[in-house]
Amino acid sequence: MGMNHESLRVILRSFDKMKVNEYRRMDGYHFFRVAIGFTKERGYVFIPDMASKPEYLPYYTDKLMMVHELDRGWYEIEGGH
Repeated sequence: MGMNHESLRVILRSFDKMKVNEYRRMDGYHFFRVAIGFTKERGYVFIPDMASKPEYLPYYTDKLMMVHELDRGWYEIEGGH
């Protein structure tokens, strides 16, 4: 793997602070899931090359709602089952 070990350590520490425990590469976005319970999906998404902010993102048979923008292309999300 061509990643610097210290950079990887910083990323993993950041994910730990954010309570991220799962990563899924979805069609058109990256989902960093934070497990809260079994009834809601919560976490963060990164949308590369985004033209405009979507209101929802498809997530299997459900949708993820954008709660608020954290940075360019980064959003806190929420969805239900």
